[in-house]
Parts: sequence; structure tokens; C-alpha cells
Amino acid sequence: MPSGLTSQGYQCGVCGSVFHRICRIFVEEHPPCPGRMLVERPPPLPPEAFIFPPQDTDLYQRETKLPTAAPIIKHTYFTVPLEKQITDADDVPIFLSTATRIFEKLATFNAKGTPKRQARQQSSTSTPPLPMADCVGVYRTSANGQELYELECAYADQLPTDIETKPIHPLEKSLVTLAQLIKRFLRQLPQPVIPVELFQRTLDLASLHPLMHDSKTSPNDASKMEEFLSALPPRNLATLRHLMLHVSFLLCHQRLLKVRLSTNMPSKSQKGRQSDSVSTAVMDQLDDPRQILTVFAHVLLWPSWKNVTLLASQDVESKRLFALDCLFEHFNKTPGSTSGHGRSARSVQSKSSSIMILNS
Repeated sequence: MPSGLTSQGYQCGVCGSVFHRICRIFVEEHPPCPGRMLVERPPPLPPEAFIFPPQDTDLYQRETKLPTAAPIIKHTYFTVPLEKQITDADDVPIFLSTATRIFEKLATFNAKGTPKRQARQQSSTSTPPLPMADCVGVYRTSANGQELYELECAYADQLPTDIETKPIHPLEKSLVTLAQLIKRFLRQLPQPVIPVELFQRTLDLASLHPLMHDSKTSPNDASKMEEFLSALPPRNLATLRHLMLHVSFLLCHQRLLKVRLSTNMPSKSQKGRQSDSVSTAVMDQLDDPRQILTVFAHVLLWPSWKNVTLLASQDVESKRLFALDCLFEHFNKTPGSTSGHGRSARSVQSKSSSIMILNS
């Protein structure tokens, strides 16, 4: 059972034997399945005591030989194909919609609570107040193997609702955990949200981007978007729409962060010209859609394995980003402007949350 883009191996779902996707053809290296678990899943440990890889399993070896077996994690959500996922009323995987909902709720709380915290800090100390969470920076935070393993073990068969009821302090840690779960969930899908067979058609959408238009662009190219979306399976389309609306929320949060930081920036008389230009450059990137779309580009679409070397092409990478930008713009048009794709209750709720943040 292979899983996701990053996994290059297979694991027997009965005994836990593991082997490389190519090496699986060498049967002498991997005898027939014994019909029983070779390595038991280690008992849950508190975070401060968790050891990765578990020392009492075949994963942990000081010798040069490769591991031959690993504990089996029974997944309800991770590694499960989209068509077999448990979904919400909008046909979006329930794990994904729960994680994004909690993320947006905590980010909204963070945005609304920051001015009050700043006022208290300014009245009690000369230390500059902490800014509200940088949600794009949160999503761009990477995790190591131990952290990802712990997340999979913790949420293999349960929704991340505990993060909502018992948020970690500081709140940014909860946001980082949710972002890691969302990315991990998408990356571990056996087929990406945009199926591999549509990879090239996705790249073709880049021609609709304003920066890619030229004299050879056909007037009929405007229909490419609708044709592309109609080729997506219904659940994939619902999931893609959900994520693009989540990106809209993130950028709204970033715009508020940009406004608040700009009002707190020292005047030019208080700092040098060079530092001023650096601060301005950083500020301009806060709500740049490319910053967050680059993150989602790596977990929403990828080519088939035989064409995976395409990802090393800068031209392909640029087209992938431009195509996602076009999809983002399509799903975030003003109400009534979309053709054939009505705005769900989720989209209306997302826009309402965005307006509430900006008015806070």
C-alpha cells in the first residue's frame, strides 16, 4: 500500500513488512507474508518522552542494513483516497474541513485579541508588542520526521478537535500543528486533489494568468477554466474549492497583519534608509498570494512518478504557481460572477469571517 508523493516504499497491511517500490520485485529479499504482525505499534507516550524511531522496533537499527518491518498505523483519514473519505455537507473530507475550521477560528481569535494584548503590554512595559500571527509563515514552517510521525500517530483515527478545546500556549503553536496536519493530510493522499492525469492540463491554465498573456492567446482560452473544472471528480472539485477559500481567509488575515505592522513601524527619522527598505520589502510579501500558493502547489498537484523529474523544471514550477493563482481567483470571485459553480455555505462563511477580521 503506497501512500502520497513523498513515500517511495510499500508496506504490507497484514505483517508490516516494508520495502522500496523498486526493490519489491526481489522476492528473495522479502519472503511471503507470515500473516501476523512483525512489529507492534509502540504504546503512546507523552510528547516529552517520545522517541523516534521507537528503539524497541526493527526501525531502530545501528547496523547498516535497512529496516524490514515497521508498525502499522491504522488510518481513518491519512492515506485514504478522496473517494473513500468521510465527508461533510459540502462533500469535503471531514478531517480537512475540521482542521481548516479550527485554524480559522483560532486565527480570528488571535487577530481580535492582539490589539487588547498590545494595549496591556504598552501600558506595562517598554517592550514592543508582539504582532498577530503570521499565518503564511505558519504554513511555511516545516516539520522533521519525528514531528510528522507523532502527528500521524496522534490523529490517525481521530479529528483534531482537541486542538480547539485545549489550544496550546502560545496560540501560534496550535496554528503550526494544524497547518502541519493539513499539509500532511494532502501530501499523503494516494492521488492528489488535482489528479496526476490532469497535471498537464493544470499547467495549461497558466496561459490565463495576466503575466502569461501574449498576442497568440486565443479568445477561447477563457473557457479553459470551466472545461478543466468539469474534468475534476466532484469530491476533488469540492476539496479544491474549499482550500482556495481557505487561502482567501489566510490572505485576509495577512492584510490585517500588514496594516497593523505598518501603523507600528518607526518613522523614517528613527531608522536608517536601508532598514526602511528592507522592512518595506518584507511587508509587501506578507499578503502576496504567491507565498502561500507556493506551499499548496507542492501538496495539491504533482505529475505521475515517471514524469516526476518535471518538478525540477523552473518553467513547470512557474506554470504550476500561475495555474493555482488562476484557480484561486476563480473561486474567489464576487458573488454571482462564477459560472456554473455556485458558492457554498462554506464560501459565504469564509467571506464573513474575513470581513469580521478586517473590521476588528
